[in-house]
Amino acid sequence: KNHFRESGGVENQTVQELESYAVYKSEETTKTVPGISSARDKISLSSKQGEKITRTHHKAVDIDHDLTRGEKLLGSLGGIFSRTWKPKKTRSITGSCHN
Repeated sequence: KNHFRESGGVENQTVQELESYAVYKSEETTKTVPGISSARDKISLSSKQGEKITRTHHKAVDIDHDLTRGEKLLGSLGGIFSRTWKPKKTRSITGSCHN
């Protein structure tokens, strides 16, 4: 449909040529809609997965914090309770806690 642009635009076209061009553009647009819908669905799914990962991370931070506190409390009791029961971490889990 390059001849449309090359021949001077809208002013120099017949009604039939304009109708033909309108049909062409509408078909072109219709062909892109499924791709757009698919992209929208993928973005939505990625967003939901990201939110779930974030919630899981926050819960892991909360659990780690609670376990550390509990272990310190048991350690302060002495005796058999002073032995750690969870493996030593090489680094702490970081992130904010949301309750």
